[in-house]
Amino acid sequence: MKNGKILLVGRPNVGKSTFVNNLIGQKVAITSPKPQTTRFPIRAFYQDERGEIIFIDTPGIFGKVKDYLAKKINRNTLQTLNEDVDLVIYMIDHTRRRDF
Repeated sequence: MKNGKILLVGRPNVGKSTFVNNLIGQKVAITSPKPQTTRFPIRAFYQDERGEIIFIDTPGIFGKVKDYLAKKINRNTLQTLNEDVDLVIYMIDHTRRRDF
């Protein structure tokens, strides 16, 4: 059986959790228009006869932050980049020019 890990990163509210929920076919991550709804990485598992994929949905990365919570969330999210993953997907919202 083949398996792999995919890490999803990006700014807040670009659709990372919605993307994972749609791929998995059930609600594994909370979605909300409010930034910082996801505060810790969430692992979601997809499996079929070809193998298994572990999706790691991360909190959004803020640009310049001043408050303690946002700094801590950014730090934790950036630490997930050190995990042993097979693919990193950086998601953007094409309707928001500041994302790219």
